[in-house]
Amino acid sequence: MPLFARALGIIHSPRATLEAVARAPLWAGVLVLTFAVTTGCTAILLETDVGQLALLDQWERTASAFGQDIDDIQYAAMEDASQNGVVYAAVSSFVSGPLFTVGLSVACFVVFRASRAAGRVAKRPDEPVLAGRSVSADRPDPPVLAGRSAFADRAGAVTYRHVLAVVAHAGVILALRQVIAVPLAYARETLASPMTMGMFFGMLDEASLPARFLGIIDLFVLWWIMVLAVGMSVLYQRPARRLAAVFVGAYLALAVVLAVAMAVTGGTV
Repeated sequence: MPLFARALGIIHSPRATLEAVARAPLWAGVLVLTFAVTTGCTAILLETDVGQLALLDQWERTASAFGQDIDDIQYAAMEDASQNGVVYAAVSSFVSGPLFTVGLSVACFVVFRASRAAGRVAKRPDEPVLAGRSVSADRPDPPVLAGRSAFADRAGAVTYRHVLAVVAHAGVILALRQVIAVPLAYARETLASPMTMGMFFGMLDEASLPARFLGIIDLFVLWWIMVLAVGMSVLYQRPARRLAAVFVGAYLALAVVLAVAMAVTGGTV
């Protein structure tokens, strides 16, 4: 499947696309594509006066949210740094794109591999092996069911490359988020995400714990989590809904921690 077909497929038919990715785990092209799109969009915004002021405001608001006061010297340093929009766009996009993708892929591969190994031990406890007979001879591999990928049914067949390819393709959703967010950020003159749950609860005090929590929950991140869960379901033959529930739960837990941390420090938004 061509690169752009895969990128579009992640948006309108993620399961079918990720099944194709699992059969041919290509990852470099889509990783470069999403990095280029994210960097380009961010750089265009931050090269404008509106974008630079919005970046400076974001840094100041982030510091204030955690109760840190910004003096004149620190403000001047941040103001100078905000002029380097292209550099900031490239670095931030690399950290949130390729670096994050590789790190998350390692974590998913290790966790799912350990979970799979633990499941095999629980289902097939050690039994004595008769002399002259091998375990593999007594227990042939089960046939692959129709519609299931062969590598997902055989122990150790899911490689890190498969996981990296799935995570990299899921990143298309986050790149799309940036494409949509940039013109909105320019129009609103702020880098604060307009696509969080907080937009449905504008009546809340911005400094309150519920408002902080809802302001962290990004709708596009939830979409990305769903796609990632589908990809892991394709690879490891786990129920996608169950994986999505676990992933979303982890995301919500992280949001709670961040919201509480901001509330405890006594900062303002």
